[in-house]
Amino acid sequence: MESQPTLPTEPVTAARAAPPVGGTDTSHRTAGTAPGGAAAVVEQDLRLAACGFLLVEPGEVEFAAELMSIGFDSVSLVYLMAEIGVVYGIDLEPEVVFDHPSLRDLMHHLLTEHPVAVAARISGDD
Repeated sequence: MESQPTLPTEPVTAARAAPPVGGTDTSHRTAGTAPGGAAAVVEQDLRLAACGFLLVEPGEVEFAAELMSIGFDSVSLVYLMAEIGVVYGIDLEPEVVFDHPSLRDLMHHLLTEHPVAVAARISGDD
């Protein structure tokens, strides 16, 4: 019988979560390392932030689903936006989620509207 993964018992935010895959050495995480490299890092960060609120594993977070349909409410969305802002060192207003209602939409927003913050996160200058 396979053992079930241990789920977090309290929120784990992306800023406090374990270092990215590969440890704390971020020299391999540059925008030019692979196609979609920046998107992969942002997706991982957003999944980590969301799973901390939803108390599920990162892979269980429905990335393309609207946040309100996967368990977020207006209060938790405010905290999620604040957490993402901390991770990227930006002031991310909670209203952003109305124009970008899924994690995938938020990822595209970060990649297009905050490329400097994303580059800093990828290079380890965060």
